[in-house]
Amino acid sequence: MFFSDFHSFPRSLLVHRFRGEKTARNVDLAREPMKYLTFIRHSESYRKSGPPPALMEAMGKLVQKSTQDGILVDTGGLLPTADGARVRLARGKITVT
Repeated sequence: MFFSDFHSFPRSLLVHRFRGEKTARNVDLAREPMKYLTFIRHSESYRKSGPPPALMEAMGKLVQKSTQDGILVDTGGLLPTADGARVRLARGKITVT
């Protein structure tokens, strides 16, 4: 079994479809690097002041090193929620509000 803070399920359920392949295949967690998306959500008022300079400096160093090492693919900010939309999929129907 594969255990983490969020999941508890058999490894046989972990499949991935690689670019160019027509069918999915099991993922060997020992050999395939983990890929993930991370975001931090702040209040809308936080956007006006922005992150503290010390945080930007520390993140800049981390981002530069991670990009050079090939670990980090991309970074970017999110638009205000007023400029966004909510997309839901329920019972095969997509709703955008």
